[in-house]
Formats: sequence, structure tokens, C-alpha cells
Amino acid sequence: MSYRDVLVQRIKEAGQELIDRAESMISSDTDAITDFDIYIHLPTTRECTEFPTIQWNTVVVNKNTMKRLREE
Repeated sequence: MSYRDVLVQRIKEAGQELIDRAESMISSDTDAITDFDIYIHLPTTRECTEFPTIQWNTVVVNKNTMKRLREE
């Protein structure tokens, strides 16, 4: 398999992984989300010595501060 074909396959697998994990990436009780980032790391070697990884980061507003500011 060519390097391009390997990379294309890994991209497709990462896309499917995002679809499969979408519901669990954001808890149903998470609110006040201000930012959400997804990082996908695809190793650049053709050998499978390192697995591709997906990392996500959810940023939320501090609701206690927001509540205090509303009351002032």
C-alpha cells in the first residue's frame, strides 16, 4: 500500500471514530460551552508502531461567576 493510501485510510478511520464517539464527547449535562476543539494525530510512518489518536477539549463558562455577575 502506498503512503498516500495508508494516510487516506487513517483519515477515514479517524472520521469514523469521531462519528462513533460524538455522543460521548459531550456529556448530556454539559452546558455553557464556549469552545470545543478536536485534535487528530496521524503518525507519519507507514508502520503501525504508533496508533492514531484523537484528543478533544471542551471549554465551559464558570456558571458561578456568571450567576454572581447577573445578581450584581
